[in-house]
Amino acid sequence: MEQLVGAFLASLTETLADRIAEKVAERLLRKELEPTPEAPASNPEYLTPKQLAELLQVSEKNLGDMRAAGRGPKFFKVGRLVRYRRDDIEWPG
Repeated sequence: MEQLVGAFLASLTETLADRIAEKVAERLLRKELEPTPEAPASNPEYLTPKQLAELLQVSEKNLGDMRAAGRGPKFFKVGRLVRYRRDDIEWPG
């Protein structure tokens, strides 16, 4: 019984830690995405997969498949959130 309770508490702690990390990451990224004179709202420094997919005219699933295969645009993760630095994107042309 003690092992079951211990496993449950460990799982609960991990889940809570993941949720807290995700919320903190969201807040940090939101602050970074606020408009500034150097980075107007229409040109954020960090892009979500949805934003990048729209710009590159590919599907979000395609971007996800490329990430899983280790190819495609360079990305980073904050918790579970995927972001792309605008400066890391190689634009065609």
